[in-house]
Amino acid sequence: MIITRIKKSINALAFNQPSALIAIACLMLSLTQTSYAQDNASIEQGVEIEAAEEQFILNMRDANIQGFIQWVANRTGKNMVIHRSVKGTVTILSSRTISPDEAYELFLTVLRLNNFTAVETDGVVKIIPVTEAKVDGIPFMGEQTRNGSMVTAIIDVEHSSATELMALVRPLIPASSHIASFNQTNTLIIADSARNITKITRVIELLDKSENKIDLDIIPIIYASADEISATLSKVVKSLSGNKPGLTDKDKVEFAVDKRSNSILITGNASKRQQIKDLIKKLDLPLEGGGNTQVVYLNYIEASEITPILKSVGDSVIKDSKSESTQSFSIESSETTNALVMTGPPGLISNLKSVIKQLDIQRAQVLIEAVVVQVSGDAGEDFGVVWGGSEIYEENRTGGVGAVNVPAANASFNNIFGAA
Repeated sequence: MIITRIKKSINALAFNQPSALIAIACLMLSLTQTSYAQDNASIEQGVEIEAAEEQFILNMRDANIQGFIQWVANRTGKNMVIHRSVKGTVTILSSRTISPDEAYELFLTVLRLNNFTAVETDGVVKIIPVTEAKVDGIPFMGEQTRNGSMVTAIIDVEHSSATELMALVRPLIPASSHIASFNQTNTLIIADSARNITKITRVIELLDKSENKIDLDIIPIIYASADEISATLSKVVKSLSGNKPGLTDKDKVEFAVDKRSNSILITGNASKRQQIKDLIKKLDLPLEGGGNTQVVYLNYIEASEITPILKSVGDSVIKDSKSESTQSFSIESSETTNALVMTGPPGLISNLKSVIKQLDIQRAQVLIEAVVVQVSGDAGEDFGVVWGGSEIYEENRTGGVGAVNVPAANASFNNIFGAA
């Protein structure tokens, strides 16, 4: 009301009395300062201070926002520059004490609700509209960043497309904030409050997963046979799943058996994998009386020869094994039936049977063929050749050589080959 009357007086005086105008201007300045002081006073009245612990209880209704900023600056010792568009009132209702740090976080939240933000650079806090913050050199997000501060974050996308992820998270970002993708490095650039950026980063981590990653569990079977348990599990899972429509690959569970380690490999839906692991624990129990005894018959190798080898292999497996259940192992040989009696965990027995299969093979043999010839005394007497020749003279150096008893010799040869 006072300011309205002054304005009317100014219109009446116009420019006829300059000294009066100066006086009126001074009066208006005094009234403005008084009004600002009253705003600060009203804020101070709404703040209960526990000086001993530096705690505050903030309660204010329709307080001038610039007066609230001034109060925060006084309490935090920060230098603040207020944009000319920062106007309005704030209402804060509190029922508990807060620390100076909590008060500053509350201050940032109040600014955000009024479409303003605080950008701190070079020791000066600039209170500006949110729409101008993203182009006003806001700092990068760091470990000491306050949740309500306006910051810039660069998020690396490893397995997905940054452009595709930007389309997915854009609804989570206010219109006053900014998000962009840089395809060359497959990164996202976000300018928003630190609190919201933390939430968006978590969402991106959940979405940015490698397609090549396999969710796999390897379950070692201690007491039973992996083949038998796998067959049982397949029947159970098939009966539970049935032929439900809309069953995707992510809902399925598949099994594989590693006979070498007597283990079951499970891949598929995480929750179903956990149910199957619980079921395996109930099935993989030791037999009453302990142990698992098997008799293995040998075909080519002697039982007494292979027994020390198998004992050495078994002892080595037990020594290297981390499972306490593999400590019970024994192997005996039966020379009468050429067999082995083995007692131990199925995994160890399976390994030893594999060794037996490779050692119990037919040995290499050499085939020798011979011809037996019988020569009698009579045939030996008939066998022979008599040589004969004519005399050789100096005048006639040519002569003849011949053989006699040839028919008898032929008979001897026939007898020999006939005997053979």
